[in-house]
Amino acid sequence: MPTSKDIVRRGYNRISRDYKDDQGAGPDAKYHRYWLREVDKRLEPGSHILELGCGMGVPVARFFSRKHSYWGVDISDVQIQRARKLVPRARFQRADMTRLKFNPSSFAAVLAFYSIIHLPLREQKPLFKRIFRWLKSGGIFLSILGWGRWTGQEKNWFGAPMFWSHVDEKTYHRWLGEIGFKVMRKRLIREGKAGHYQFLCMRPK
Repeated sequence: MPTSKDIVRRGYNRISRDYKDDQGAGPDAKYHRYWLREVDKRLEPGSHILELGCGMGVPVARFFSRKHSYWGVDISDVQIQRARKLVPRARFQRADMTRLKFNPSSFAAVLAFYSIIHLPLREQKPLFKRIFRWLKSGGIFLSILGWGRWTGQEKNWFGAPMFWSHVDEKTYHRWLGEIGFKVMRKRLIREGKAGHYQFLCMRPK
C-alpha cells in the first residue's frame, strides 16, 4: 500500500511537464511574481534561501538564484532532474522536507509554495517549528497553505493521483503565531469556489 508521500512523489514524477512547462507556465505561476519581489526587497544580495517543494525550478529558483544563494528541495526525482537542467546556477536536492537537518539561523528566507499541504497533517506544525529555527533573526517565511480543513486524494489530478492535507486558514495563523512567527501579510488566492492562503511571515528580531 503506497503512503501519502509515495503518491505525491510518483504523481509529480508522472505529471511534471503537464503541470508546468520549461518556461514555468502552469496553473499556479501567476501567483508567484508579486510575492517573489516582496521577499526579494527584504533580502541582502547573496542571502541564503531555502525552498521546500521547489518543483522544476522555474520561476522561483531562477528568480532568486540570480543574486542569492538558493537551495531547492523536492520529493520528486523528475522535478529535481528538470530543475538542475533549467537552473544550473542553483543547488537542488531530492529529499523529504520533513527529514532535512540544518543548523539554526542558516537561512534568510524559506519558501514553500503549495508544498507543505502535501504532507500528512501531523507533520506540518513540527516542520513549521524547524523552519523557525532555520531562519535567521528577521528572516522571512513565505508559504501557500490551506483555506479550509480537508484531507484526501484526487484520482486524476493533471493525469495522476495526488494527496493533500490541510487545516483552515485561522488554524494555520494560530500555529504560526504560537511558534513565534509574526504574520505580516496574508492573501486569499481564489480558485473557483475554493482557494488557498498565502502567508508572509517573519522571525522577529
